[in-house]
Amino acid sequence: MKQALKLKAFDITRFLDSKEALAEYLSQVLEDGDKNELIRALRHIAKAQVMAEVANESG
Repeated sequence: MKQALKLKAFDITRFLDSKEALAEYLSQVLEDGDKNELIRALRHIAKAQVMAEVANESG
């Protein structure tokens, strides 16, 4: 019997580490035109910014 692979959940916020990455991500989402995806993208961007702020403050 083969053992199932354990995969980590993909977290886009790990890759939103620069203004350019944020802009490109938001641009792609806006191009698609899906309002629900836009809401999710804004949440991802907010989370990424909070994570970056915490990282900067903690050194």
